[in-house]
Amino acid sequence: MPSVRLHSFGDSAKPWPDIARYFGELAENAEALRPMAALAQELAHSDYARAGMYGTTSMYDLIIAQSRDIFGNPNLRIRYEMDKERFQFTYEDGSLKPWSRVCEVPEVLTVLKRFLMKRARWFRQPVAEPNG
Repeated sequence: MPSVRLHSFGDSAKPWPDIARYFGELAENAEALRPMAALAQELAHSDYARAGMYGTTSMYDLIIAQSRDIFGNPNLRIRYEMDKERFQFTYEDGSLKPWSRVCEVPEVLTVLKRFLMKRARWFRQPVAEPNG
């Protein structure tokens, strides 16, 4: 299958507390971003973060990967569509047609966990629930 090359920018990961704070501050100014802030907060305190899931931010998006070189490796971009009140997932793995999925706010953790285990296979078994 043809693929496109991912571009490396080196270590682009940010500490999870900084990511959670970033989205928290955005949500203070734009109430519609509260679901994204809640997701970032839960992930920052999750076993996924402790088990080697890295993240960074891009404007209103959260990008996660298994490497500190987030953009040079397969990564998942999570965007909250404020106008539609739903999350958009896009998995950039070098494929010409990236995998994508849309889900409602209550489904976001279920969809993300399924992605991490079944689609990307970044984790072989479930880790504890965030804040659990």
